Amino acid sequence: MASRPAGLRAFLKTFRSSTLDVDRLRSFAQPVYFALGGRSNPDYYGRMAERAREIFPDFTLDIFTERHHFDPPHRMEPERTASALRAHWARADG
Repeated sequence: MASRPAGLRAFLKTFRSSTLDVDRLRSFAQPVYFALGGRSNPDYYGRMAERAREIFPDFTLDIFTERHHFDPPHRMEPERTASALRAHWARADG
């Protein structure tokens, strides 16, 4: 625990001094899958999903309405998540 503040400062310094090449992300041609818990904070996670949808040309948003990021889809609905990932991977391979 004593080393966490230093680690967080290092992350923040890197985030502040770096730039994200959004144009390069826009050129990513493979499908992107985003699983979203419907009970997670829509202002934060919803905005994140919408930003990703604007960036990636082939973007799928899968909303798990009864899930929250503290009880995530992959843990609480593994069969549905696995099915969605298999379909996503098949599209990526196709």
